[in-house]
Amino acid sequence: MIRLGLVIGVAGAAVLAFGALTAAPASTRRTPPELYRALRTTPFAPPTVAGRFSRARVYTVSPSPTAARYRPIGAVQITFKKGEGSIRYTVFRSHAAALNSWADDVTAATCPLLTYERRLLVPGVPVKALMFLGPARGCDPPPCLPSRATFVSGAVQTDVTVTVRSNASNYDQADTTALARAAYAHLRSLS
Repeated sequence: MIRLGLVIGVAGAAVLAFGALTAAPASTRRTPPELYRALRTTPFAPPTVAGRFSRARVYTVSPSPTAARYRPIGAVQITFKKGEGSIRYTVFRSHAAALNSWADDVTAATCPLLTYERRLLVPGVPVKALMFLGPARGCDPPPCLPSRATFVSGAVQTDVTVTVRSNASNYDQADTTALARAAYAHLRSLS
């Protein structure tokens, strides 16, 4: 009889625990449409990108032709004074769609006509973020191809572009890294 009471007690506790888990509030993570809305309406002003990347303006833009193949919800672009850099967030309905679009863009960035001198990971971004710096042919004649960083976090593909200054060392790697980190922090703050 004690054994039966113990079994019923354990089973009852399991039912109560399951009920507590299912009654717990849902995650506060935003859905992709909610995240797109937040990206469209929230100013971009992280303290880590002052100076060259100040006075950010937020616009909705058409998705890139590559992204359009994966039917995104929409794209938001952030541009900075003097057009020295931009961030484009393309929000998809799923992580898989964002990852497929990103993979196509990375493949295109490594084609023979757009061979960059350096391809490396972006330090300080906890997802796989790639940076493309300087064309292999150099910057003669100017202007240089812009330096780029790209990554996927959740259902969002993020593309960072930095105009390479003529006197910049290392194709503005430091500014590209800083802007990619700020883009990631901004996205995570809204997720």
